[in-house]
Amino acid sequence: FLPWNAACALGSFYGLAAWTVMGTARRAGLVNFRRAFGTSMSRAEAGRAVRAVFASLGRSLAEGIRFSAAPSRAGGSWKSFYDAEDPDLEARILADPRPKVFVTGHLGSWEVAMQMVGLALGGRGAAVARRVDNPFLDALARRVRYGDGAFIEKRGAVVPALAALRSGRSVAVLLDENGGRSGPFPLFF
Repeated sequence: FLPWNAACALGSFYGLAAWTVMGTARRAGLVNFRRAFGTSMSRAEAGRAVRAVFASLGRSLAEGIRFSAAPSRAGGSWKSFYDAEDPDLEARILADPRPKVFVTGHLGSWEVAMQMVGLALGGRGAAVARRVDNPFLDALARRVRYGDGAFIEKRGAVVPALAALRSGRSVAVLLDENGGRSGPFPLFF
């Protein structure tokens, strides 16, 4: 119900609130940043980076929810939310009727980006993802992120993903920070 900027600010606030209470996740983030950057990153820098990641995650989730509720999705004005880096490449990809495999990572608002891909393809897609552990949040995430799109459970995804591609639907896969398929948050398409 909030305007875009207010919703995003509230999402960042919730991300920071999660940062304050999720000590184990905060420590895991510190360890991961220190492993990735070694001695070139101080403990204080890693702490600031982890805090920023939590704020960004909250903002990204708010953007995903806000974009899902945007009335502009139906009319095509959702395209005003992004600038194509290579408009010619985008036009060629969308004009090609063959199914595609989209791969994305936990970078920025990847959820909104994948929703836009789904809209651009007319909803002809499926997503490989892991269920959210909490059944209530899983149901909410599926409704917001997938809409009418197909969900393919990460475990055993090869056969259903190939079937989706053979039927003419594109498939989205999320790479987690370790390079594996489907991180902790499901994709939508």
